[in-house]
Amino acid sequence: RYPQLTRPGHVGIGGSSYGAVSALHIALRRPGTFDRLLLESPSLFIGARRLLDDARDAPRLPSRIHLAIGTAESRDPAESARVLDDALDLGRILRAKGLGSRRLQLHVEQGARHHERFWAGRLPGALRFLFG
Repeated sequence: RYPQLTRPGHVGIGGSSYGAVSALHIALRRPGTFDRLLLESPSLFIGARRLLDDARDAPRLPSRIHLAIGTAESRDPAESARVLDDALDLGRILRAKGLGSRRLQLHVEQGARHHERFWAGRLPGALRFLFG
């Protein structure tokens, strides 16, 4: 009923917060299924940061990944710093695996909180990067 393109370059998955964690998990567990990955304010601290190790060990990554985080994700500045550091660690891991600026967009938004308003504001740029 709804036409869909299932070729590489046309299939993506994404989410925010725990949804971003879920999207990253499935993209890493099913390499080649999703060619685009959108990660907004991923809560990478869950599972003792296991997804960072999984990303480091991944045999294949999506062709394009948008990773965004705010500098004020939490009301607690120390927690915000930890969440930001986790996202930056993921960015470093992905860069070390060969994702340059054409494949990885890392967006750090000053003062942005862990909230739909900020995710919505970043969505148009994310989609342009992911799908052109």
